[in-house]
Amino acid sequence: MTIRGLRAIGALIISTAMTGAAWAQATAAAPAADQSGNIAWALISTVLVLMMCFPGLALF
Repeated sequence: MTIRGLRAIGALIISTAMTGAAWAQATAAAPAADQSGNIAWALISTVLVLMMCFPGLALF
């Protein structure tokens, strides 16, 4: 992989992280409700996606 490709991947990762931080700040001002089911589902789905990334990268 070239330096140009690595820079593009780095820029993509940074822009994704910045977008996530902006969404987190926007939702932090919302009133608290019973979100236990939504939070649990978000955590479980995040773990599932991360678990699928490793075989995908290995096969790539």
